[in-house]
Amino acid sequence: MNILELIRMIVFNLLRMKVRALMTALGVVIGTASVVLLVSLGVGLQESAIKSMSSSNDLTEMRLTPNLDVQSALSASTDPEAATDFTLNQAQFTPKIKQAALDELNALPGVKGVAPTLNLQNSFRLRLNRLDGFAQEMVGVDPDLFDSLGYELESGNAELGPGQIVVGAEVGRLFFDASARRQPARPGAAGSAAAANAPAISTPEPQPLQDQRIQFMGNKIGPDRRPVQQQWTFLVAGVLKKTGSSQDRMIYLPVREVIEMNTWQSGNRANPEQDGYNQAIMRVNSPQDAQRLETILLEMGYTVQSPISIIRQLNQSFRIIQIVLSAIGGIALLVAGFGIANTMMMAIYERSREIGLMKAVGATNRDVMFMFLGEAGLIGLIGGVVGNLIALATGAVLSVIISQFLGQGTATTAGAAATPSASFSVITPVWLLITGTLFSILIGVVAGLYPALRTTQLDPILALKTE
Repeated sequence: MNILELIRMIVFNLLRMKVRALMTALGVVIGTASVVLLVSLGVGLQESAIKSMSSSNDLTEMRLTPNLDVQSALSASTDPEAATDFTLNQAQFTPKIKQAALDELNALPGVKGVAPTLNLQNSFRLRLNRLDGFAQEMVGVDPDLFDSLGYELESGNAELGPGQIVVGAEVGRLFFDASARRQPARPGAAGSAAAANAPAISTPEPQPLQDQRIQFMGNKIGPDRRPVQQQWTFLVAGVLKKTGSSQDRMIYLPVREVIEMNTWQSGNRANPEQDGYNQAIMRVNSPQDAQRLETILLEMGYTVQSPISIIRQLNQSFRIIQIVLSAIGGIALLVAGFGIANTMMMAIYERSREIGLMKAVGATNRDVMFMFLGEAGLIGLIGGVVGNLIALATGAVLSVIISQFLGQGTATTAGAAATPSASFSVITPVWLLITGTLFSILIGVVAGLYPALRTTQLDPILALKTE
């Protein structure tokens, strides 16, 4: 029996039992659609998370902190010229980045610039005219190294001279009128319900900060246990261009000013130029350089905080999620395989005389076995193709529903219409459709293997006598 005759026999036999074949294929359809849809949902979530992460972070910026390693600390403590110095403090080794380490980092290929940083203590609050404000982070940077970080400016310049600062694009939104408190409503007064629901703090429009003077208000408890206040005034020399990252809510100050302010606050004066810095900001030329340099920096003994490393961890987490979702959908395919096996076994009992006749007129056991395997495989193919189509249609519907839900959530919380960033898509890769179809065929063939082998054991004479 040639291949064309075999295919014709397979199609003819399935058409004879089309209702049973369709019912059997329905199990494969459900299983394939479940696998493809669940994995596509996981891929869509992964892409959405990575896109959100990439849009809200600068992928070319890395934060470096020296690792705490006792053996290196002991060896470095005896070498005054070591690039990383470890100082014994309360039985702990505190790693520091010194000038030799900065020179080594700047020499790495792909590095645009490295600047050590010193954080301003959190007890300082901001004041602009009559408005109070805050920033996500206030960082002291060496003015001579700030330009090397390559930040793009929306206005002004990046000169961190004495009494000057550079602010992120969103810092102007972080000022508010703290005096506009909720007024208590008089009983029975008109509009009391509206007054009760009024916000506790009214937020003005974003403040233009270029060339404005911002006061940094410090508070501490003095030696006599009384509160002490101190004020520093800085001129906004430049406003950075909006990046969508945490940099938009940061303020950069001259490091010497930060040392003086922290000294007033804590009473302990730091000397980072001699003792070194606890952390540094590194700017690289591209996200590819950041990914390559992360491995090198880890080997050099630094802890690296960057969006690239977070994205890599997200990919690993979503890979595990996709495996779990595939296993859940695979259970439905496994159940469908038992359905195919049951259908093929019933076909053997019902077509025993036909099988005996085929063998009597010259069909070999191999021909009969391949015919049953082909029928099982074709059921799997039909179920796989239809399952893929259903998964694609369901994914498109889910994308619209989830996007509308996210848009409504954005409008509810922000009081505005949904933005394109609130969209979500169920992504079905081509490889997933191909894999789903091939796996459905494989399930059908494996499920039909035992019934097909049973046909080879039928005696033609006994089969012809079967009613």
